[in-house]
Amino acid sequence: MIIIHVYKFLALLLSFFDGSIVFESLESKTEKQKPVFNKIYLEQTYKRDTWTMFQSHSGIKAQKWDKIQIIVDKTKSPYFATYKQLEGNEEVAFKADCFRCHSNGPRLIRPNFEKIHFSFKDKLKLARMNSIIKSYGVIKSAMPKSPIIKLKSCNRCHNNSGIRAPITEKNSQTALFLIKNQQMPPWPHKLSKKEEVLIKEFVYGF
Repeated sequence: MIIIHVYKFLALLLSFFDGSIVFESLESKTEKQKPVFNKIYLEQTYKRDTWTMFQSHSGIKAQKWDKIQIIVDKTKSPYFATYKQLEGNEEVAFKADCFRCHSNGPRLIRPNFEKIHFSFKDKLKLARMNSIIKSYGVIKSAMPKSPIIKLKSCNRCHNNSGIRAPITEKNSQTALFLIKNQQMPPWPHKLSKKEEVLIKEFVYGF
């Protein structure tokens, strides 16, 4: 699709702005509703992109951060994502369900700009990373089967042949957050009143 090529071109224009970014997540919270901090960097080869995220649930000055990776295999069509949690370089059991937020490989990075300063260079790094993510289109993964949200406003993009993977029951809380904060669906699309009711029934019905 044309829009995917646009994002690939934008990512190429911003290729000089690589490196890590550190931010407070706009949407993720701890069980006690405290902020979650992330540090993300990307390593790219011709065959794969490796997204590494260090995550702290104990403040930005915490000594120990969880280490999570999403690896995008670009040799497959569509691309295929695998998920890892690491201690150092050793793979360990997951502490959280990756599929709850990541049905489609890496997802857009949404910092809380009100809580942490982003320099102009950091904003360009963010734009580059998000352009790369948008350029992937649909990414397959070994996600367990789960009921799919069937809403016209969502399924324009989120479908098996669309630019993003279907939204499932596992992603329902994340979907609800994005809708409440007017992050989704993207302009100029919006949910109808009927769809607003249906998605709440979907989320709270499980």
